[in-house]
Amino acid sequence: MHRGYIKLWRCIEDNDFYFSEKFTKAQAWVDLILIANHKEKIIYVRGVEVLIKRGFVGYSEEGLAKRWGWSRDKVRRFKNSMEIRQQIRQHKSSTLSQIEILKYDLYQPSNTIDNTTDNTREKHQKNTNKNEKNEKEKGTANKKKYLEFVFLTEEEHQKLKEQFKYDLDDKIETLNNYIGSTGKRYKSHYHTILNWAKKDKETNKVIKLPTI
Repeated sequence: MHRGYIKLWRCIEDNDFYFSEKFTKAQAWVDLILIANHKEKIIYVRGVEVLIKRGFVGYSEEGLAKRWGWSRDKVRRFKNSMEIRQQIRQHKSSTLSQIEILKYDLYQPSNTIDNTTDNTREKHQKNTNKNEKNEKEKGTANKKKYLEFVFLTEEEHQKLKEQFKYDLDDKIETLNNYIGSTGKRYKSHYHTILNWAKKDKETNKVIKLPTI
């Protein structure tokens, strides 16, 4: 077995090939490591504050299923299999179940986060600093507009279907893709869909989501 590390930038998922096909189990495992938090972060799920620790993944089964092109049953079987192999530990909650990557520091040592000193990193940082002021100003404005993303529950999904009498799955998937590709966040997935649906119902049009 080869030892050592390679650097895998999280922006690799922006590549056209990354989501072009259903994931293999190996891809899903790498993806879990990729989307795990590298530092603690607080998010809000249906108004409830949730702490996502370093090395933890705060995705629901539904979110992972859409991300990987799997069914929820397949995601559940995969997680159970990985837990038996002692590669992850599942932390179940009524608010948001989380996945802990065991031995996360083995895959992402702390010193690779803040103390990398290679020339590529230094050059990238210099270029980034040129636009730092503009990015901070944009970040402040966007922070108010796009808050933490809240997953759409099955109950909320059903309420939307009953109210508008047609399937919103493709619209919800488009919203998920839009959020994933732009990094924008909404305080409530449910109310975002609801507001779009109400506006389009008033004008007898189908829901129009942002162009990706």
